[in-house]
Amino acid sequence: MNSKNIGVIIGFLLLLGGGGAWYLWQRAPAPTVAADDAFDYDRAFDRERLESERAPLWLVRDFAGHTRAEAEIVLGQPWQCAAALESVRCTYANDVEVVYIADRADWLTLRFEYGRYALEPALLNLLGLKAARPDRQDAVSMTWAPLGGWRQLQIVGDDNGALFARIKVSHE
Repeated sequence: MNSKNIGVIIGFLLLLGGGGAWYLWQRAPAPTVAADDAFDYDRAFDRERLESERAPLWLVRDFAGHTRAEAEIVLGQPWQCAAALESVRCTYANDVEVVYIADRADWLTLRFEYGRYALEPALLNLLGLKAARPDRQDAVSMTWAPLGGWRQLQIVGDDNGALFARIKVSHE
């Protein structure tokens, strides 16, 4: 090994050591909690309890089964609509999709934020409904049929939690 290679190696090691020292110097100190701190950290980060105390994301009874005009008072104007043979499918803000059959909000799809909510019956609360035991449940879905005068309500998810709720008011 010649002296030029040794110089390059020493320069590289100095650069590496300097970068490591700079990283340690820039790193923020670990947070500490003072002995007299009265903040309830366990409660603040209790995700399950926080989600159960949450206000409903949608009050589905205010638009499910209603006419398009009545539903749009609650949902606002659609982003887009597409007509089919006997229905109109409209997409609204807040991840809501409604299929109007005979001018009634008959099939509803409401999407949950990915990975935020566990797949559990308490999700009915986020729809403005009382939690109830599902009629059928497996690893990826819960189904209530019938539920409160509706033909079917199904919540579908995966290993990360709930993905969407689908409500069929009167048509299959």
